[in-house]
Amino acid sequence: MKKSLLSAILTVSCIFTMSCGNNGTTATDSGSTSGELAGSLSYEYVIHYTDGTESGVVRYDDVSTMLLGLDRGDIDYIPLSKSVAEYIANTQGDGKYVVETADPLENYSLGVGEAHVDLLPACNAAIIAMQEDGTLSSLQDEYITKIIEGGQPEAVTFETVDGRDTLKVGVTGDLPPMDYVSEDGTPMGFNTAILAELGKRLDMNIELVTINSGSRAAALVSGKVDMIFWVLSMDFSNAQNPVRLETIDYIMFNGSKLLPTDTIATDSIFAVPEGVYISEYYFSDNEAILRKK
Repeated sequence: MKKSLLSAILTVSCIFTMSCGNNGTTATDSGSTSGELAGSLSYEYVIHYTDGTESGVVRYDDVSTMLLGLDRGDIDYIPLSKSVAEYIANTQGDGKYVVETADPLENYSLGVGEAHVDLLPACNAAIIAMQEDGTLSSLQDEYITKIIEGGQPEAVTFETVDGRDTLKVGVTGDLPPMDYVSEDGTPMGFNTAILAELGKRLDMNIELVTINSGSRAAALVSGKVDMIFWVLSMDFSNAQNPVRLETIDYIMFNGSKLLPTDTIATDSIFAVPEGVYISEYYFSDNEAILRKK
């Protein structure tokens, strides 16, 4: 059970930084230091267990400034999914980054709030159908593999039909090639392509709402958006940071909400913020660590 909870922490917290300069909180221990997302489940519990000293952690709000922190040496590594880490290593930094892949899998899902729980069965059915008819595989080739290799994917287009209900979905543009918006504002990422297809299958219009990565759950629970992307991980076998291990225990016994999800075929327990309900997963990826060479 400990294995299944730390990856959820890593995934929920791996993505982000602040403004220019060293605005993060510098870690105080002598071991490896990782970047964490301020406001995430991981960050909250790290604060709890370190009495506010944030030992072993530097907090950030988005990926861009987290990379600046890595380049400056403020942190030693960034935990990311393999696809995101490979994209950064292949397209940024002129070969200065190295990607270390771990075995644990991260599962990409959709999250809805209380008001849209009734959508989950239809979402799950659409995801399963896309798996079975090859749509997910085709989208993965176009919007993950192609982008990582430096190619330019097809722009994602959304159907808009009068009289349809509209689903507001939070996007960050912060995790290419998963959640990605091009420089000219065109949505191109894999998650965005999933949304376009989901809208067709649910017979709903999709409205993209830009949100901060660290406030996804808050945006959902507050009603600013109807749906977000969420990542769940299932294995902590490579976790080394003792703060993280203590964090797992705290989540297991005192967490805001622990759900054995009945939409995902696993016995694992995941840490999910109160008010967030998770769909079947539509993509799995290995965890990875991004470091400087």
